[in-house]
Amino acid sequence: MLEYLLTRPAPEPTPTVSLDGWAIAALFIGPAVVAAVISGAVTFLALYPASKLRREEAAEVAKRDLNTRALNEFYSPIRELLNEVEILRNEIHRRVNKANVTPWHTLDHIVEIKADKDAWVLYDAMVKVNERIKQLLDEKAGLARGAVTESGLWRVHQSLLARALANPNDVPATELNYFPADFETQINAQFDLLAAQIGAHSEPKKGKAK
Repeated sequence: MLEYLLTRPAPEPTPTVSLDGWAIAALFIGPAVVAAVISGAVTFLALYPASKLRREEAAEVAKRDLNTRALNEFYSPIRELLNEVEILRNEIHRRVNKANVTPWHTLDHIVEIKADKDAWVLYDAMVKVNERIKQLLDEKAGLARGAVTESGLWRVHQSLLARALANPNDVPATELNYFPADFETQINAQFDLLAAQIGAHSEPKKGKAK
């Protein structure tokens, strides 16, 4: 028996797996990282619609604010000043156009207007009102939300009105003397459009019918 034990081959050692520190850490951290990535992706997908909605709402608020500024600082003041110009122009025509000539254009009758003291005062006032419109066009043109393509013709007309005020006997004969009615039409159209849009936004939203 002793001889058998001495001659028996020694058993093979059981193989072992050696794990360094990084491998051990990976066993614990790896699943946590994967779980965190999945959780983050799920959270992102859940929040994305809400985030998109907030961005759209912010863009809508910015647009509404710009439209409100355009209405209050550009279209509405110009519209009111144009109403003043119309009142002054009509009174000048009433006083000077005794023969009821139609169509009747102010710059075609500067000499007659100058001969009527009160009409000339009204004419001076009209030019000053137009200067306020020009100032708005100069300073607030960036707020124009729609095309005001006739503003150039309006500026030329106003420059001729101002020239005639300083030199009543030196008024050039040109069709540019005639007030560009489309300018007023464009201002009024954009005023009405913006006022309607802003009014629609300010109305309380009705709930769905049950």
